[in-house]
Amino acid sequence: MQLTPAHEHILLHALGVSRREGFTKEPFRNWYGPGGVDVIRCRELAEAGLMREGRRGTSEVCGPTYHVTEAGIAEAKLIASPVKLAPGRRRYLLWLRVGDAFPDLSFGEWLKAGYWKQEHGND
Repeated sequence: MQLTPAHEHILLHALGVSRREGFTKEPFRNWYGPGGVDVIRCRELAEAGLMREGRRGTSEVCGPTYHVTEAGIAEAKLIASPVKLAPGRRRYLLWLRVGDAFPDLSFGEWLKAGYWKQEHGND
């Protein structure tokens, strides 16, 4: 089966894994409750052996949940291999996450002050 970006997203989301960060630790979840067209996508993943159908939810509205199989986890690890970022790009992405804590500093001033070193060291 050729995975589409939507299939890849479902596998990663079911495991609670970010494509950017990759498998830095064991997944903290393994389930997905699809709705709409994702029900079809999950069935396709189940037919390919990458997911399996779990039990249905407690209400009539809830459909089945799906769980990623060992084969699906192996595929997800390939999909989510972290992208190697240049040091400057890593610092800028960090700034986007923490910049609100430094409202009086521009990105350049934050760099010069060395706050990024507390998070990433000297890269």
